[in-house]
Order: sequence, then structure tokens, then C-alpha cells
Amino acid sequence: MPVKDALQPADESAAETHFKSAKALQAEGRVAEAASELVAGLQLDPRNESAHLSLAGMLLELRLFHPASIACRHALMVAPESAAAYDQFGRAMEGLGDRTQAIAHYTRSLTLRPGNKATSHRLSAALRAEGRLEPARRVLQALCDRTPRDAESLFLLAGVLGEMGSSEEAIRRLRKAISHQPRFPEALNNLAILLRAAGQAQEAEVHLRKAVGIRPDYAAAWNNLGNLHIELSRIDEAIRCYTKAISVDPDYAEAHTNRALAWLLAGRFEEGWQEYEWRWKQPGVGVRTLAKPEWDGSDLDGKTILLHAEQGAGDTIQFIRYARLLHDRGAKVLVHCQESLRTLLEGAPYLTQVFSGPIAGPDFDLHAPMMSLPRLFGTRFESIPGDTPYLKPLPGSIVPGELASSREFRVGLVWAGNPSHRNDRNRSIALPLLDDLVRVEGARFFSLQMGRTPADEQWLRSRAIVDLAPYLSNYAATAACIQELDLLLTVDTSVAHLAGALGKPVWTLLPTCNDWRWRQDREDTPWYPSMRLYRQTGLRDWRPVTSRLTSDLRREASTYRPLKGE
Repeated sequence: MPVKDALQPADESAAETHFKSAKALQAEGRVAEAASELVAGLQLDPRNESAHLSLAGMLLELRLFHPASIACRHALMVAPESAAAYDQFGRAMEGLGDRTQAIAHYTRSLTLRPGNKATSHRLSAALRAEGRLEPARRVLQALCDRTPRDAESLFLLAGVLGEMGSSEEAIRRLRKAISHQPRFPEALNNLAILLRAAGQAQEAEVHLRKAVGIRPDYAAAWNNLGNLHIELSRIDEAIRCYTKAISVDPDYAEAHTNRALAWLLAGRFEEGWQEYEWRWKQPGVGVRTLAKPEWDGSDLDGKTILLHAEQGAGDTIQFIRYARLLHDRGAKVLVHCQESLRTLLEGAPYLTQVFSGPIAGPDFDLHAPMMSLPRLFGTRFESIPGDTPYLKPLPGSIVPGELASSREFRVGLVWAGNPSHRNDRNRSIALPLLDDLVRVEGARFFSLQMGRTPADEQWLRSRAIVDLAPYLSNYAATAACIQELDLLLTVDTSVAHLAGALGKPVWTLLPTCNDWRWRQDREDTPWYPSMRLYRQTGLRDWRPVTSRLTSDLRREASTYRPLKGE
């Protein structure tokens, strides 16, 4: 017997009374009571597809996902080809954490009801969350082909394209979405993000200002406008934008963290260090939960403190200086750091033990994240602990003979940082811009660059630059090579920090949107007295910088005389 025939109502008129009551209760916002009325009605009329679907919808609203899935099953018993039931079934399975089943149900729903906007959006979102970007793109592309003027679908398609790395195509889709819906702040915001990444800061600013003009409470757009101001070296404007974002959303951790970095860049250390603790509340930032308490700045005499690295190797190198201050206060200092730094730091006499991997072994009384140490020490710009060197190469380190025996002015080169760094497009420099520099007479050049491209390799070979990369197995080996150099020329990378910590002369090339630690409008830095800063004066314009570098290097090389015994 067919399912429909098997589910005969006992009293259809009584069931209808319950269904009408459910509708009235739902209109009053009394969803739980409305769901109870539907259950009572369905006991009398179990063949009512509409009531099963309404019940499933209410249960989804109440986030009762398992009961909602049961309601969807009952709806499909009554109407096996119900696209709406499959759609709600997908929502229930997503709520239960089973995205695979959700995708299957959304797909079935679209097969029965092609081109449905809501289901297409849900399916593409589920596929995107699973990392299945190409299927997500196809779903949205099919929808946009059906409804080419649908701004929301174009916006979602642009999001997938951007995640796939097709930025130019994403920009085109966002422009099209905005042409159909000019007052679309989310599209304006996302378009600005992509344009900024493509180097079109001025147009990006126009779109962000439109976004916050349309929606003044759009915290993310205010935050992005602040980021844009940072890139354009407008620090005060950036701080105002971050503050506006926080006024809209007081718990917006990213805006708090960005404001902290802007305050530090402006030299407002007291506010900046305190605000920087918001970094732990940002999405995706893992907070270490340790059994022992975090140090609060109290007396350390006779105690053991664990310092743990939290960000990049350059940050660890910069802030390990505070370990010496802790040691001077009578503490035994343990350090958990990146494996690549472990050997180098093991040579520091003020460290009792250095380790990497899981934090499980040594016992300790207190702990502190390295980048919280300036706050705990009350560091101000004028009290930065700048004594160098505080790191040294390990005794007996082996360096290439070509470096150790050269009697010319030995210059190290690093022209690019980690490509995944959020500011790498600004801080790295194209090698051809160094052509005049590497022709300076009396200088011998050595590359310390890791992660080179084939074009980089060809450039190095054609200019007879000595490649030290095969010797740079870790930072201890890199420190040994830097120690033999007369000068390091580098963009803002961990190697710049290492040279500064070693007390070696280092010239650091900075973009207009430089990191907070280098401040603005200075050629020196109290963090590293042996460092000289060479700054861009125009966004992404390295030519004046390299011209000045070449002139200064020519002067240094012409007066260089090797020490006796070298």
C-alpha cells in the first residue's frame, strides 16, 4: 500500500484546528508552542506535507536539529519528491555537523527544483566550507546564468572566485553586482579588499567610504578602511577608523588588535601594549592553556618561568631580549620556540633550557607569551632594552670558505620575505631593481635568500653572486654567516632581526606601510642600534630607495680596509 494511503487521518477537522493555532502562535513569536500544536495536529493528520515542513522549519528555528531531521523524513514519506523537504533536511544535517549528508540533500533538492536561489546558496556555502571550491563555483555560476542580474548571487560567486585565487574575475563579478545593486555595502567592502591587494588603494578607499556611508554600523568596513589608511601611512585616520569599528562592535578583536598595532606604530606604547592582548581573541588564534599561572610582573627571584613563542621567527628573535632581563631578576628562564631557532638560542647563557615541539617536558612556576613581555616590563619607546648583541653565533660554526676568505667588502642580500605574510606584496622587492647596487666596485655579494624562484636563480648566476642558501640549515648557521659579513642589506624579514640581535651592521628596506616596530620618519631604531632604515617615500616605489642604497654602499665600499688577519 502506498505511504500516503497508509497514513489516514483520524480527524481532519480537529487537526486543522491545531494547524491554525500553530500559525497564530508562530505569528506571535511563540515558536515552541506553535511546534507543539503542529505535533498534535500531525498525530491526527499525518499525511499533511505542509504541516511536516512547517514543523521542520520551526524546529530548525529552535535549533532542534535532530527532531527537525525526523520531521523532514516524515515529510518525505508523504511526498518523496519534495524539494522543500530535502532542502530542510540539508539544513538539519548541517546543524548536526554532517555536512556530507547536507550536501547530498541540497543536491537532491536542486535536482527536483533547479535554479532555486536559497538552496543554491546553501549548497555552495556547504561545498565551500568543505574546501570544494570548484563545485561551489559551478553551483553559483549556474544560478547566475539563470538570473544574471541577481546581485547577491554574483557577490557569493565573487567570494568563491577570490578564494580560488581568481582575483580579477572576482573583481569583475563584484563590479557587476554593484552595477545592479549600487547600495550593496558588503560587495563594496569585498571589492575594496581585492582592489587593495591588487595595488589599487585609491579606488579601494572610494568603495570603503561608500560602504560605511550606506551602512555606518558596518564594523568590518571601518576596520578595512583603517587597514587602508595604515597602508597609506595615515596613522591617525587609521586609529579613528579602528575606534569607530570598536564603537559599533566592542568585542571586535581584530579591530582592537589593529588599533593596538597602530598605537605602537605611533609610539603610544602604554595604550598599544595593553590593547595588544586582544590578539588572543581573534578567530583562529590558538591560546595556550597551561597548568601554571601567567606571570603578572611580580617578583621572580628563585622561580622558573617559561617563555613561549607565538608568532614568526623574527618576533621571537626580537623579544628574546627580555629573557636576559628575567634572568637578571633571579629567574631561571625556559624557552619554547620554533625548531629552526632552537640551536641558536641554546647558546644564550641567560637561558636555562630551550625546546620546541609539545609543551610537556620541563617543570616551571610561571609562563609568559613573548609578545606580552613589553607590557609586563612597562616598556616605553625611551626604555626599549636595546643592548646588543644579545645573541651570538655558536663557537666552532662552519662558514663557507668563499665568505670567510674574501678581502672585499662583504655584503649579504635578502630581497623577499615569506610570500604568505599579509604585507609581503609591499615589503619584498623585485631583483632587477638591485642591478646597479650589485655592480658597486669593491663589494662582494652573498645571497642569504631562501625560497627563490627560477628567475631569481638566473639573476644570481648572471651576476656572480655567491649563494649561501645551501649552508643556511637553521638560524644558528645563518648567524654564523652573518657574523662574517661586513653589511647585510635586507627587506623586513627575520634575517634583519637576526643581524640586529647579533649587533651586525644591517640596512633594512621598508615599505611606506611598514611594521609597527620601525615607527615612522626615522632612519634608526632603538630595538637594534646597528640597524639603518631605508624607507619608501611612495607606495611600492623602490627606485629612490635603491638609488640611495647604491650611493651609500659605494661610499662604504670605497673606504673599506680589511682588518689585519682577515
